[in-house]
Amino acid sequence: MKESKLNFNRYTNCLRVQIYPDERFMEHAEDIRDYCLKNDIGNVIVFMFAEAFFDGHSTKADFEPWVEKIKLAKKLFNDAGISFSLNPWMEVGHVDRGRTLKEGQNFTLMTDMDGLRSTLQVCPYCEEWRKYFADVQAYYTGELAPDVLWIEDDFRLHNHAPLNYGGCYCDIHMRKFNEKLGTAYTREQLLEKIFAKGKPTAERKAWLDVNRDTILSLAEFAGKNIAKSSPKTEVGLMSSSIVSHTFEARDWKGVCEGLAQGKRIINRIHLPAYNENVPAYYYRAFNMTSMLVRRMLPDDAKIYPELESGDYNNYVRDPEFLRFQVESAIPLILSGMTYNILDVVGNGAFDVAGYGEAIKNITPYLRAVTDLKLKYSSLEGVVIPFDPNCAYKREIRERGWRDLYPYHLDFAGYLSGLGCTYKVALDKALKGEFVCLIGGSADDFTDREMEALFENNFVLVDAGAAERLFERGLGRLIAAKALERIPTNQGKTAYEQAGDWLEVDGHHGLRVSSEGGMWSTGDYLKIDYSREVNVLSDVYDNHNRHVGKGSVLETGFAVIPYYMEAAPYEHYNEVRRRIVFKMLKERAKTYVLTQSSCVYPYLFKEENRCVVMLVNTMFKPLDKMCLELKGVAFKQVEIVGKDGMIRPVAFAFDGKTLEIKEPLGHMSTATIILK
Repeated sequence: MKESKLNFNRYTNCLRVQIYPDERFMEHAEDIRDYCLKNDIGNVIVFMFAEAFFDGHSTKADFEPWVEKIKLAKKLFNDAGISFSLNPWMEVGHVDRGRTLKEGQNFTLMTDMDGLRSTLQVCPYCEEWRKYFADVQAYYTGELAPDVLWIEDDFRLHNHAPLNYGGCYCDIHMRKFNEKLGTAYTREQLLEKIFAKGKPTAERKAWLDVNRDTILSLAEFAGKNIAKSSPKTEVGLMSSSIVSHTFEARDWKGVCEGLAQGKRIINRIHLPAYNENVPAYYYRAFNMTSMLVRRMLPDDAKIYPELESGDYNNYVRDPEFLRFQVESAIPLILSGMTYNILDVVGNGAFDVAGYGEAIKNITPYLRAVTDLKLKYSSLEGVVIPFDPNCAYKREIRERGWRDLYPYHLDFAGYLSGLGCTYKVALDKALKGEFVCLIGGSADDFTDREMEALFENNFVLVDAGAAERLFERGLGRLIAAKALERIPTNQGKTAYEQAGDWLEVDGHHGLRVSSEGGMWSTGDYLKIDYSREVNVLSDVYDNHNRHVGKGSVLETGFAVIPYYMEAAPYEHYNEVRRRIVFKMLKERAKTYVLTQSSCVYPYLFKEENRCVVMLVNTMFKPLDKMCLELKGVAFKQVEIVGKDGMIRPVAFAFDGKTLEIKEPLGHMSTATIILK
């Protein structure tokens, strides 16, 4: 058999598909081979027992016919120069869906916080299950020796329907929780302590410590098992969202290294089109999920995002939308792309939507962008801090256990949707940055760390962060002497009016709703300041009576007086966009700002060049690209064409605004090189 290995150094399209081991197996395998050769797809990821054929924790005897048939497909693909990877459908199990354990499987099942026990999904600590899993995993990995063995996103403690969200409370876990605490809590008693209102408890810490070890130990266990059974096979992991993994206190470095066992770190970050939506909303979700997962992975990680196109209608299944999703994933610094675009019931290359041509046509561009060899860590812009250990530190206030989530990261989607570059920082010792402190992220800093943050940076706070600072006796950092939270949609506020400094389309004194509309602005925080401050806007009621100060811009800090953790869509209004941009222009040292909201910019700043990626999520094409730059020096401009060729372009730059007379199509991207 000819050897064909996945080329990790060259952008590669990967097709994720199931071939059912029946009498039509080879016909479908040949069909898939031809489809890959025609459409520049270099790797096939073969499912086993995916969804329609999945009936629980499959035995070695169950796997045998699949393995024997897949050996034939591997040879067929390899002989055609197509590399082979393997994707068993589950580890601990995604969801029950009526499935149960097989005869003789005495596994400990997951139990949720309400005491509901799964019928299929197992506790990752269960030794009986680990013995079983090590045996079957060693069998199919050793027999098939795939280039990459993909671990599914059931590799988690959350999102296991029909269980309530978050964690396992089976007998094994309860014993571990109590051993760590030296207690004899029942599940109900422990949960009351874990999610007690107020500051973190010893019980919460113990719970998070055990959660962390649950997944970390499983990664080490699986990684060693795979390395032993097929030494050349590498391990890829599909990750869920950052928000979800904070609930299990995920040790990202430990999990990645546990699975890799000294080999490459490989990740299949999911792209968020699981529900039909307009491109601008889809891409906001991309910046709230996919980009944040990428931040948790090292620069040299190999990234093959998953494009999911299930049984939706032709809007999501449209090849143009597929092209947009793939093209707009370039800020992740790709190694390739995973296409879950065909059905998973074994119909061969059944592509009625016509995806193949779209994949083939966009590949030269993706390959050229990948060949720039950018590092994700060179991303620059306004800083959004993230503490991966935030669940240990957050105060529980109004939403119970949901207050442990880093919802402040939604601000990344909001800020980039306005047209501003950003980066997520894991380091708290920041200096000279424009930092956005939103909502519960204030809990992630100690008092000393918070004082240093304000001393060494310019800090933008929203109402949620301002409220927390005041409660901790740190209101002086934003000159606040009194606060009043005014709920939205109760008739107490009506509109916010910017000062005469703001001019839009020749108009001054512009107003914007501060109450509701289709999307509420969120609650308003009235702040009484201890001194005179520079007010950018004021808030009034529906009788034009002054209620309080709006946005404030000072030398060392700025305030947006609304609760922005969910970043309500009302805040995309052009008046509020201009308010935020005034703060950025006067206080940030490095940024790229686009000419319109819904045109998302990314700035990768290196020693001898800068690369700007633009993503136009509007249906409207732009006839030219205009960017406002700060902290970026250059003498020439090049652009990466959709044909994969890099060419110089004419430009005009007045020291502030860069104009490139090149179009940016609707639902399209541009990669610009500044030297």
